[in-house]
Amino acid sequence: MSPLPGADTVFLISAIEFPESYDWQRDSAFGAVDCTLRLYSNGEPCLEMPAGPAARIGVAPDMHHFIDGSLFTEYSDAAGTVVKRDGQVVSAWKDGEKLLGLLMRDDELHTLGVQKQGGALVYRVNGETELKVPGGIACGGFGTSGYGPTGALYEDSGQVCFAYYTRIGTAVNAVVVNGGIPAQQALLPNHTVLDIKQIAGEKIVLYNSAGHTSVSIGGRCWTISIGGGVRWEDGTLVEYEGAPAVLGTYSNGKSVLRSGVGWNRRCNELGPESGYIYCDGCDCVVLDPSRHAACHFFHRGCACQLGKDLACVFTPPPGAGPPFMEYRDKRTEFNFYGYLTGISALIRE
Repeated sequence: MSPLPGADTVFLISAIEFPESYDWQRDSAFGAVDCTLRLYSNGEPCLEMPAGPAARIGVAPDMHHFIDGSLFTEYSDAAGTVVKRDGQVVSAWKDGEKLLGLLMRDDELHTLGVQKQGGALVYRVNGETELKVPGGIACGGFGTSGYGPTGALYEDSGQVCFAYYTRIGTAVNAVVVNGGIPAQQALLPNHTVLDIKQIAGEKIVLYNSAGHTSVSIGGRCWTISIGGGVRWEDGTLVEYEGAPAVLGTYSNGKSVLRSGVGWNRRCNELGPESGYIYCDGCDCVVLDPSRHAACHFFHRGCACQLGKDLACVFTPPPGAGPPFMEYRDKRTEFNFYGYLTGISALIRE
């Protein structure tokens, strides 16, 4: 492997290695084959552990989450759900859930998940249920533009927050949860919710209605001309240049979809419609969907943002070459049989 650029930047990369006799792309064993979870630091192996059902570590890339320099893994089956950090159990509970958010605060593990049986939305602290919402639909998640490494959970004004909505007939009930306490923000008849979020203490609801994109802040609702009159087809709420903004895909009235960030009468076009937009509050970067189109780019966590640049990991199909990382004009290859599942960057002080 060639050394990675940037002496002050540490790149953490996760990978799943399989026996060379196993066709992981076909995955006829549905992830049940013996395999190894590996962690690399600046291209060098630094941790490995068994993965798969026996180890209760998921092998699907979207079950791996880099948060604050640690690799969290999730696994769930009929026996329940277990969350590990760098291979060590942090929390476990008896219900099978797919996680939408995961956050460590004061040595407590906060999770937001959807039950596999019944579909209820469940917020937990150290595995104990704090809030359960049958029919609740969470805003954001690990694969959503505008949400960070912790997925649908985030901190704001000193509290762990998330948002969800439920449907009551034809109306939508929008709710923000702050410190485990839910508070209704709006009851919207015949509307499509795009996002709900608390930003700098303000509780904001973004939605489409009657051909317009509208906003509700603190319970006050009005139609605004977001992005100079364009309609946002999908969007999430972010803090951009110190103020709330919308990040997502909009149409310009000519059935042309573009990626952008904007608010009120301002809109910065970022490029063509894409599955992933990365924004750190100052810079926004669109991942070119045609970049290495023959390779696997499994989920949002396969890239991380460093200012105006993205560091990405790609995995060619079996037999088409080794997995690799790209950052600026440098490529680093990883000589093992399997795939790369995610990347994170730590900046040394």
